[in-house]
Amino acid sequence: MVKKIVALGHSHLNAVRDGARLVDGFDGGSFELEFLQIHAIHQGSTMKGPPPFEMDQNLEEAIRASFQRCDVLLMLAYGNQHNRLGLVNHPRLFDFFLSEDRSLLVDNAREIIPEEFVKSQLRAKTAKLERFLGKVRKMAPEGLPIFQVECPAPIPSEAHIIKYAGHFEDKISEFGVTPSHLRYKLWRLFCQLTQEYCSANKIEYVPLPELVMDDSGFLREEFWQVDPSHGNTRFGKVIMEDFVYNVLNLENAQ
Repeated sequence: MVKKIVALGHSHLNAVRDGARLVDGFDGGSFELEFLQIHAIHQGSTMKGPPPFEMDQNLEEAIRASFQRCDVLLMLAYGNQHNRLGLVNHPRLFDFFLSEDRSLLVDNAREIIPEEFVKSQLRAKTAKLERFLGKVRKMAPEGLPIFQVECPAPIPSEAHIIKYAGHFEDKISEFGVTPSHLRYKLWRLFCQLTQEYCSANKIEYVPLPELVMDDSGFLREEFWQVDPSHGNTRFGKVIMEDFVYNVLNLENAQ
């Protein structure tokens, strides 16, 4: 019987932490939750130094300590590397065919580059994610269930991204927002890589529930945060409900 879920992550953890308070069964019901916000424990780089990278000692100690009091580890680790690669237009405008769905739009007015090259760029940007997942798995007690939740699907609205550009503002002003179809394909490639890393480390990858996405696979407007890339509290509530009552199959407290 699951009694305690520890949720560990970067910025995408914020929505789940806030949304979880609205979930039936939270603390005192059918389960308890503890949240470990990585940047609250350690402000610098999560994985430091040259490859293969090392975890900050204080963070490692905090994670190890959490294993003594949890039945399940839920992670929302990293999750914005595709946006760093392609939320803002590259000076050399590009597009590519996504092999898993070649029906998706490709803009022939842009330079068409090989998917494998795009994936190699994402792989380089996700090297720390890969190392982090492997480190956590090795640190964890044998048999501890570990899950990594899929990061939010892209927000399709260019107007919303421009309005709430945040630290992307200067680059957006200079280069503009990447078209939504290209941002969607970059997200799909990022998800492919994350699934690969999870599988290699015996971590269960949890796809987004269909409820949070529209018919084209983008994040529904009701779940947009007031920034370019995160989900809001309502998004976090749906993610937590799906995880607790569908993935873990805990008894619904309603």
